[in-house]
Amino acid sequence: MDSKFTGRQGETAFLKGLEMVEESAERDQVMIDEFPTRESIPDIDRRSILKLMGGSLALAGLGGLTGCRSYFLPQRKIVPYVKQVEDGVSGKTMAYASSMAVGGFGQGLLVESIDGRPIKLDGNPAHPANLGSLDTRSQAQIMGIYDPDRLKNPLQGEKVMKWDDALGVCTAALQSSVTGKGVAILTEPTGSITTSSLMQELLAKYPALTWVQYDPINRDSHREAAISAFQKDVLHRYDFSQTDLIVALDSNLLNEGPFQVRYSRDITARRKPGEAKPVSRIYAVESQPTLIGVMADHRARLKPSKMLGLLRFLASRIGVAGSTGSAPEGMDAKYLNALVADLMANRGKSVVVVGDHYPAACHALAHAINETLGNFGKTVIFTENFTATAQNQSASFATLATNLNSGTIDTIFILGGNPVYAAPSDANFAAGLAKAKLSVHLSLYDDETGAACKWRLPQSHFLESWGDTRAYDGTVAIQQPLIKPLYDSKSENEFLDALLGRSRPDLQLVKSVWAQRWGVTLNGNSMPAPEEKRWRTFLAEGMLPNSAAAPINVTVNVANALAGTEEPEPGLELVLLPHPVVHVGEPHDVVFAEIAARLHLDQLERHDAGVLEAVLHAQGDVGRLVLGEQDFLLAPHDLRG
Repeated sequence: MDSKFTGRQGETAFLKGLEMVEESAERDQVMIDEFPTRESIPDIDRRSILKLMGGSLALAGLGGLTGCRSYFLPQRKIVPYVKQVEDGVSGKTMAYASSMAVGGFGQGLLVESIDGRPIKLDGNPAHPANLGSLDTRSQAQIMGIYDPDRLKNPLQGEKVMKWDDALGVCTAALQSSVTGKGVAILTEPTGSITTSSLMQELLAKYPALTWVQYDPINRDSHREAAISAFQKDVLHRYDFSQTDLIVALDSNLLNEGPFQVRYSRDITARRKPGEAKPVSRIYAVESQPTLIGVMADHRARLKPSKMLGLLRFLASRIGVAGSTGSAPEGMDAKYLNALVADLMANRGKSVVVVGDHYPAACHALAHAINETLGNFGKTVIFTENFTATAQNQSASFATLATNLNSGTIDTIFILGGNPVYAAPSDANFAAGLAKAKLSVHLSLYDDETGAACKWRLPQSHFLESWGDTRAYDGTVAIQQPLIKPLYDSKSENEFLDALLGRSRPDLQLVKSVWAQRWGVTLNGNSMPAPEEKRWRTFLAEGMLPNSAAAPINVTVNVANALAGTEEPEPGLELVLLPHPVVHVGEPHDVVFAEIAARLHLDQLERHDAGVLEAVLHAQGDVGRLVLGEQDFLLAPHDLRG
């Protein structure tokens, strides 16, 4: 084991963060002295020491050791609060409606602010995605705006630059391509109407431009299942408020995906006895403990490799045309008979849900089962895909990485995210960035992707910038800032607007997009009176009324849904899922604990009904598991047991 991972007498050392394993001067300095900026005790003369000792009571009365701290540490003044907030009372909190994107889908927010500074995030009770609730990971995003590790200035290499210089280089590179050939823009998934409008302008002006949306934890399997089952890309959601029976197949509905908050509200509401609607019943068949499994009335264990076989069995028993299948080996026959009987007794009031990490074949077969049970349009709702661009994220990103390495793409703008850290290692994305003539990263943090790019540009936090989002049902919500940017940063929309040769504040460009959609012209920063009133209502309520996507009717192609094939059962099955808290490692200040050993696992393959093919390698000090199109970093505690 590497000596830097061992404590006294060879014991394993527990590390406080990833920076502890970096070979840098900053790390070495901290290891020697945790507070390197303070003055040294020997540098203080005897008279000063006596002054501190004699004045201890006075110091305690003036705030404890505040006086000592100010003596040892350099004093830095902050800007005082001098401008009164509109309609504000000093010391009293105010709440403003806003929204944020999670996995490309909007979450409604009520942001508490005191003296013009946001201090807390809550859910917007009127927003359909969360009904006033908010998950802990979203609540923690308030910390990002005040994070001292944020990128503060534009950087070319290590040289601090001005925004005019950076944008001049970016626009010159785009214009020199004439049609956008050889230029790519990589963003995170988005449903924003403003961002989509700006991107469509860019694509119209530069038709050969490549736009890729990518999140390593994505919903590609759902998209591929929809294309297979319905011959078109549609979105679906579940209405658990109308569901009497839930069958969760390795699906952690309460802690998985961008819809988890609304699903949690609806499911728990139907589990309360004494309400008008009967208590719903839950069956959970899973390979690992989940929150929905803990809540379930009936729980059974099943290997992931047998899940497609279970779906085939259920399809044959409830009458999906042409389906055949036998009960998975090892499952209790009484459990399966009760499950089938409950499904048949709750036609139109039940739902069968498969975990996000399962392949398209499993999701397509679940669609066929739900259609046969009469759940479509009742507990399973379909809409047209309203996201900014419909694409297979993993495949699109892999193509982008290939084109970067081949030189087909020589200019790339990365807006948000940290793909060098989170992308599959076999994509060689960092190597591709090194070959690009121009690589630019717009980000909150100076992270791994920024280190691989020639330019690093500070991005505004969502609480510092204007925008809009679309919820899981298509409802449009406003994203309004609570504070001016703390650093010299720009939003994603401002950057895209600059690529179009404009320099508008983000409020003006967001408002201009909505003025255009409402059929009016923006005059300066104002709309005609009726539309201006509509805009004010939009801001006050945080949402646009009646903006949800209209439900559509779909029909399953049963032959395609039944086309999935089972793989042989492996001797060992390794299931690795995104961490419910860490997710893909953002924000930057989230660090792994207990990285105490270097992994030395040469190769471990797993076949899971076509879900994943895994090869586990030791890379540096953290294990990296390549799972087909996805890739995860592992700390040692992830492999216990």
